[in-house]
Amino acid sequence: MILARDAVADVLAGCVDGRPSAGPDLQVLVAARHRHRQILDATTRAAVAGSTPATVVVAAIEAVFPTRVLSFVALAMAADAIVLTGRTARVVGDDFGMVEPIAAEDTLRHVQRVLGPHLSPRAVWFRNSVRAGVALALSVLLAKISGIEHAFWVVLATLTVLRSNVATTGTTVVSAMIGTFAGFLLATAATLAIGAHAPLMWVALPLAVFLAGYAPTAISLGAGQAMFALLVVLLFNLMVPEGWHTGAIRVEALTVGALAALAASLIMWPKGASAVLRAEVALHVRAASELTRASFDFLFGTGDAARVESAKLACVSARQRVEEALAAYAGERGQKRVPLAMWMPLVRIPVSIYVADDTLIALRHAGYGADGCPAAAQRVAQTARSVYESFDELADRLDDPRRAPDCTLRALIADLDMVAGAGNRHAEIAETTAACIDASRGDADVLRSSIGLSWATLWLGYLAHLRISTETPVNEVAANADAPWWR
Repeated sequence: MILARDAVADVLAGCVDGRPSAGPDLQVLVAARHRHRQILDATTRAAVAGSTPATVVVAAIEAVFPTRVLSFVALAMAADAIVLTGRTARVVGDDFGMVEPIAAEDTLRHVQRVLGPHLSPRAVWFRNSVRAGVALALSVLLAKISGIEHAFWVVLATLTVLRSNVATTGTTVVSAMIGTFAGFLLATAATLAIGAHAPLMWVALPLAVFLAGYAPTAISLGAGQAMFALLVVLLFNLMVPEGWHTGAIRVEALTVGALAALAASLIMWPKGASAVLRAEVALHVRAASELTRASFDFLFGTGDAARVESAKLACVSARQRVEEALAAYAGERGQKRVPLAMWMPLVRIPVSIYVADDTLIALRHAGYGADGCPAAAQRVAQTARSVYESFDELADRLDDPRRAPDCTLRALIADLDMVAGAGNRHAEIAETTAACIDASRGDADVLRSSIGLSWATLWLGYLAHLRISTETPVNEVAANADAPWWR
């Protein structure tokens, strides 16, 4: 695992430096994992044959769980590193497999995959695009109706102040209007002081250009608008001397354009990216929950690979939209009701669930199914259903912030938590698994099923820990979901 980690680090460094890298040797890690599995199987058979108490056998099986998880993660990282080098990663002879398509994706499918998630009315980019379109159409209409001189300034003002929610749009409107009025006063004073002396205007022009470009980012939007107002007055007076009249037109045009942007923000999804992010995270959690359900069904032999692959594709699509919504939310200016630190556990939890799902599938590929211990498999399946329900409840609470938490379900998940839980359900499953071993000590299928069920139970403890870790963030999100947009 250490060699694989170092090789992955070398590939990543090569991507940064632009140098080629050989990448990790997958078969070395595959051989080590295969040898470890053989030793585990042999040790378990020997312990059972030597009349070792079944409870001790189950404890020994659980003790190697961290090593198997770390090696699996290392193998997944190594396969991804091979793909980064431009080659196809093929893992042969192991419970894990990844095959990347060699043929290039056709244009239509590529366009569909890239643009498809953004064409939904729920997608943040779709909403931002519609909002911007409505704002620009309204600003053009107002400019034509009002007959303002230099009407393009109205549209420019709309583009300048429009943001993804009404609160930040309102803030930028106020800042831009104050800045433009201040610039108008400054330009009026400058025209009165300079008069019609063109040489002095040419001397002042470079300074005005610099300040108009520097002030918006270095100082504020309002300062930038003030300097821009000064700049346009100087420019127009150099071409056609009009005095302060140009500044007055600028103030009028910005006011009309800013009001158009504010009206569009009020009409089109006033809460902006926060509401979209909450809905997309809920969708992502549901997709991850469905993948977990499909993975456990595959382990128990009641599901198929096609269902697992379909669930994975749904997760990829949902994850892409969540990342876009998170980027839009992070880019919103002003104070956020829910800090990014609270959102991150909710955004990342489905990604953490993927690891458990991949290893559950790998257990079945390795022959560690659940067929040999029906009683223990039934207990694991019942516990797994509770875990699915807990993630579905998390998604429901994100969709409906007024929904009260299920205290009974939470107590069961808290008990299952592999870090801070009491472990009563885990102990019951371990006891049932041990009883299965005692009842059929010479049955190889029973031993392999015992390994699979023991590790599946530990993965349920991991999933329960993930779910418990979201309680504080989801409560924070729910508490702020119904806050009015002006707060």
